[in-house]
Amino acid sequence: MNELNLQRAIELLDGLMPSLRQSDHWPNIVERRHEVYRRYRPVMAAAGTESFSIDEFATFLDFKHNHHWTNMQRSRGHMTADPEALSAAIAVLLDESRPLRDRIDESHKAVKGFGELTLTAILHVSQPQKYGVYNTTARNVMMKLNIFPSHRGETTGSHYLKYNAILRSIADGLGTDLWTLDALWYVVPSIRPAAEDDSDPAGRAAEEGRLLLSIHYRRERDAHLVAAKKRVAATLACECCEFDFGKTYGELGAGFIECHHRRPLAALRGSETANTTLDDLALVCANCHCVIHRSVHPLEVEALRALLRTRTCSNAIDASRHIESSAGSSTDSV
Repeated sequence: MNELNLQRAIELLDGLMPSLRQSDHWPNIVERRHEVYRRYRPVMAAAGTESFSIDEFATFLDFKHNHHWTNMQRSRGHMTADPEALSAAIAVLLDESRPLRDRIDESHKAVKGFGELTLTAILHVSQPQKYGVYNTTARNVMMKLNIFPSHRGETTGSHYLKYNAILRSIADGLGTDLWTLDALWYVVPSIRPAAEDDSDPAGRAAEEGRLLLSIHYRRERDAHLVAAKKRVAATLACECCEFDFGKTYGELGAGFIECHHRRPLAALRGSETANTTLDDLALVCANCHCVIHRSVHPLEVEALRALLRTRTCSNAIDASRHIESSAGSSTDSV
């Protein structure tokens, strides 16, 4: 975990606290937290006993009652199908005498539909100062801010340990509670939660054009260096596929070409910078530039150029064979 990224994230989020207080989320979500705690903490505490109420637990999955999370109700049928198994799983989850990682992993496997959001929401309601909530909106923002912990090699439980530690650090840095932090994520992202999808069933139309606040970091690039690369280039054709915007689009495309950094600036960490020279730059068309960056590890310009030439030769051979075959068929029919 990069401490510089974490500090920057805290500063950005702190600047958004006024927006949260002025939004509908404040009265509708933040100010309802104690009401939710009072209602559902006893429900969770009764898990593993005969007094556990499956009906009352089912209301917790509904946004109308939890006043915060919309996606839990999607798996309501699966989770409530076996009340005894659910009750036992919640009891395991809340057993503070056991390691948190083991509790989460065991509960996660015990009940179908018992996902990270529901598991951590139960933990949070039971101990609001100790456990934060895992949800896709928080994950998306944390990924943008480069503070989301890697899943690689982790179980659900071990990953949550890292995730929760970051949440608690952010909440401490903001001087706020974990419930309020969970509401704060919703005033940051430009990605809307899946549960709020208002497109038509066939995917042919969707509402667009809302004003959204999007915060992210970007690496500074030197426009003068790019201009110098274009000036010294023998041609402004793509170094991979040889496409020339000027030749294809005339005056409209004259002088246009994209510039690729052979040493990806995205690979830099924290406040690290790079000393870029003209040799570190390559002139490429938009299509090739997108293909180069399509994978996590960008393709080398030379590798893509070789691939395109191989495919061109292969296509030429196939075309030649087709012509020869067609000619032979014509001769046979005479």
